[in-house]
Amino acid sequence: MLALSKSSRTSFLFVIFVFLLNTFHEIKSQIIDPLDKYHSNSEVHGLYEIRQAARNFIENENKNNSIKYEVLEPNLKIQVSLCLVPLITKWSNTDSPIKSVDVSCRKTVNNTYEKKWHVLVPVALKKYYFS
Repeated sequence: MLALSKSSRTSFLFVIFVFLLNTFHEIKSQIIDPLDKYHSNSEVHGLYEIRQAARNFIENENKNNSIKYEVLEPNLKIQVSLCLVPLITKWSNTDSPIKSVDVSCRKTVNNTYEKKWHVLVPVALKKYYFS
């Protein structure tokens, strides 16, 4: 067996640990999706699709920047009318210390009650990633 120094073993074990942590996170996110039951229907725009719009925005941002973000879950208490036009995504302009993506709709199926809406989807820096 190849003899490694203590610092080499530590580095090797750390790389393996980070790899396994990333792999576990990917598998877990694919198996257990808390928003899977919150898809859009004929009246309500689903939080699943709202989060997906935020994920697409962040994926594009991550490609263009050296800082890597990941999308967290939107507030499960939010319920908005179905959007008739494509969703708009941008960085939110809030003074909150929590960074978020503003997902908005300019025209909904409901012309009387909720003509447009905004949902803030929080994001966080990825702790472990390989560039």
